[in-house]
Amino acid sequence: MIINKNAYPGLALAVFMGMGSAPSFAEAIPVPEQPSAITGPATTVTEHKAAAELHKKHAEYHEGLAKHERATAAVYAGKGQRILKNQHEAIADHEDAIAKEHEKTAAEHELLANPK
Repeated sequence: MIINKNAYPGLALAVFMGMGSAPSFAEAIPVPEQPSAITGPATTVTEHKAAAELHKKHAEYHEGLAKHERATAAVYAGKGQRILKNQHEAIADHEDAIAKEHEKTAAEHELLANPK
């Protein structure tokens, strides 16, 4: 392939623009790994202990998703994309609420796993 001297500025510009846009998305936090599914109601002390641990893992997972969504919102804010920023912040708020419910559920399972 023959490249004449007029092609170099265009090639350099394309490389520069590609390098400039890549770091903005590198700032986003990766999505955490999803824990095992919650399969059904717990009926024994052992099952309540296992359910408490699983709900704690789900709480951590949703907290991680909230962090990911806030980081994504920050990337969009930096690009002036206000609507996407607002949407990702709203998703982060929902993920925080889900995490809190899992924490409450874990606490209740712990009470049932440790009767007094």
